[in-house]
Amino acid sequence: MSGIRDLGRTSGTVPASTDLPTITGSIAFTNGPIARALNEYALVTGLSGLEALQLVGTNPGQAELIDWIVTHYAQIAHLRDLTSLASRDYAVLNSFLEAHGFSPLFTPFPQSDVGITAILDAPMKWVEAGERTTITRMAGSQQATYPAFKLKSTGAKRQHLFDAGPFTDRVVIKTQNGHFVYLGMLPEDMEGPRDGAAVLKLARQMLGARTQDTHDPAGVILPMISFDNVSELPWLNGLAVGKSDTLNQCRQHVKFYMNEIGARISAAFAGVMFRSAPPAPYVINQHFVLAIADDTTPTTVLYLHPDDSWAEPPAGVIQ
Repeated sequence: MSGIRDLGRTSGTVPASTDLPTITGSIAFTNGPIARALNEYALVTGLSGLEALQLVGTNPGQAELIDWIVTHYAQIAHLRDLTSLASRDYAVLNSFLEAHGFSPLFTPFPQSDVGITAILDAPMKWVEAGERTTITRMAGSQQATYPAFKLKSTGAKRQHLFDAGPFTDRVVIKTQNGHFVYLGMLPEDMEGPRDGAAVLKLARQMLGARTQDTHDPAGVILPMISFDNVSELPWLNGLAVGKSDTLNQCRQHVKFYMNEIGARISAAFAGVMFRSAPPAPYVINQHFVLAIADDTTPTTVLYLHPDDSWAEPPAGVIQ
């Protein structure tokens, strides 16, 4: 797993500023695969799709994810490069993940529950390949050099951002297959996000901001990235789906690579939908009062005790 926290603030090998915030480690979040997996669950349970699920968050992170899902209902159904599967057999789900190059993320779960997974695999090539270079930066008293690449301004442009939270600029990189890659540097003294929900919130601020194009004739230099991480998503456990189901055992495997040729994102989400027992019927199992009424006006009232009246009526009495 790469330990790169930011993009650096320099080009070439000129050192960047020295004071780094507390290192929290690189983080990924599989929001797209999660949405597609939930859509798969909706379909296998007889619903029309993701919009028919009643998602209820139990913490701010879940609320952030639900808000993203609701905002993008129309787009999620048409996202490219996603494949999903639901099964009551954890081995079937793990075989699916391993066949696509991911770690087995499921452990045994009761047959009454349903495992859901979705994978994303999107290889991307830049419109024009870049040139290999390096980025050198200081972290405290230590100097570190990272492999990097330079893209021309024709394939990567910088935009000024307005009302974008901690972001002042973003880089937009075109790809040959129609994807775009967006990158935004965080302030040097800002601590990194602590979980995937926080990353999603930051990304939404970066993507939703008002923009103004800039002109950088010298192009853009970015670090190469090699990120391969399997992680739990404990904050996502307990997401309520409808009145009786909850999402649990949430895990993900994310691989992201980027160099002068292009980038590739491969991501898998796994979760188990705990299905609660069906609601128990209300049972009249004690002596009771019964009223026969014309609308709400009673015509006959009875007190019925199990010792002398709880019995099957004679045949033919009720037809």
